[in-house]
Amino acid sequence: PQALSEIEDDDLVRNSRDGVGELCEGVLKRVGRLVQLRKEQNARLKQSELRRVWASSLAFASSIERATGEPAFALRSALVAQARAFLEKRHSDAKAALVACLDAERWAQADVTPERQSRLDRLSQGLTNDEDDTTNDVTPPARDKRSLRAANVEGRTYKCVWSGLVLLDRILDALGAAAAFPVIASEATACVVDLARFFESRTRQLVLFAGALHSSARLRTITAKHLGLASQSLNLIEALLPHVRAA
Repeated sequence: PQALSEIEDDDLVRNSRDGVGELCEGVLKRVGRLVQLRKEQNARLKQSELRRVWASSLAFASSIERATGEPAFALRSALVAQARAFLEKRHSDAKAALVACLDAERWAQADVTPERQSRLDRLSQGLTNDEDDTTNDVTPPARDKRSLRAANVEGRTYKCVWSGLVLLDRILDALGAAAAFPVIASEATACVVDLARFFESRTRQLVLFAGALHSSARLRTITAKHLGLASQSLNLIEALLPHVRAA
């Protein structure tokens, strides 16, 4: 009877372990499926909101892995796909905003507010913000020509046009996504490069090749001042790119 009891105990433990494993596997599949089904909706969340979803899901996956001793591949893969979809949506929106700003750009100096300069200073130090987007405002504010401030990077000043500042905001957003979700860091870097190249190419078309005469800005002529501001805006982006790679 003693031996029989030990056998029954072993069977009970084994059956319980198998039951827990099957239950955990089923729950993991359902949670992973839920994340997949909400892929498009979650891609439109604020970064802080998606981080909460990410953190909760990862904590759940880790708990299941400890209980079963098996990796939660399905859920972790779904979370990676979700982060990539979030970055793709953000990049698509960033490029659309940049297209609109460049098309309406009048190639006049924009004011670099203390808030923007603070973000530039953080970037120059290799620091990024992993919270929500910097700003969604792509409409240039009213300009007071008497108090326009230039950007400062490592002691050098750069006058910048409004679309250049919008580009900087979107670069910081991409770096923030990389900080929040390190698994997509390489994709975020590629997004930054793509935005910078697009800005450089479109600026050349609009200013050097006089495309701004036919854009929605309808400039009457391209002046040396326009050329100078375009050049300084490009120089500002070039000065920040090494810090982007470091961040």
